[in-house]
Amino acid sequence: MTQLGDLPMAPAGCNLDDSGLGAQLDRYRRLGAAAVSVRADDSGLTVTFGPDLDSELLRETVAIERGCCSFFSIGYDASTRRLSIGIDDPSRADALAVLASVLRGSTPASRR
Repeated sequence: MTQLGDLPMAPAGCNLDDSGLGAQLDRYRRLGAAAVSVRADDSGLTVTFGPDLDSELLRETVAIERGCCSFFSIGYDASTRRLSIGIDDPSRADALAVLASVLRGSTPASRR
């Protein structure tokens, strides 16, 4: 995703329009507030949520992400409240970095 002002542009292969992208990033920001940790590298992102996770918000966010960005592999382990988002194509690392940044932006610094 390329930064354009405050809103990143959707990466190639993503079918969200500007409004949909903004709403999806807002969902990630809200999820970030419940994150205990956000870990990212070039091939994946792992988010562990605390007990205050809004499970319905997570389900909605994951369902939309699976529908719009098929280049992500997404998994969630409810027993550990751990979300994993991976990529196989290194050219998609920028999209992953945007998600990590948005999630971390809502996560208190002491929990990053």
